[in-house]
Amino acid sequence: RRLAAAEQESDVDDVVSEWSDRYGPLPENAESLIGVARLRVEALRVGIEDIVAMRREVKISPVRLTSIEEVRLRRLSRAAVVRGSALFLPVPTEEPATALIDFIRTMWPPDPD
Repeated sequence: RRLAAAEQESDVDDVVSEWSDRYGPLPENAESLIGVARLRVEALRVGIEDIVAMRREVKISPVRLTSIEEVRLRRLSRAAVVRGSALFLPVPTEEPATALIDFIRTMWPPDPD
């Protein structure tokens, strides 16, 4: 429940620390679940409500791109398409959650603290 309720990266880190202390090295399935939680936290940070894998693409919505973000998107993925308030990307070939986190952080960089 704590992992599902995580709203910040530190919340996810706390759960990972607790699980590691309690159970030792985490199995691959747990690592995947943690990756999805980290992706959800990043999506929340930028106002993304849905990330859905569909056939060979990922739909991210809602998105509203500034002109600078449109240029950044073309640089990051020439295959990306914006339709209405949805962004469609090819499914990443590497670990999807990690690749999508990297994409979101590059598209919408966190504010420096």
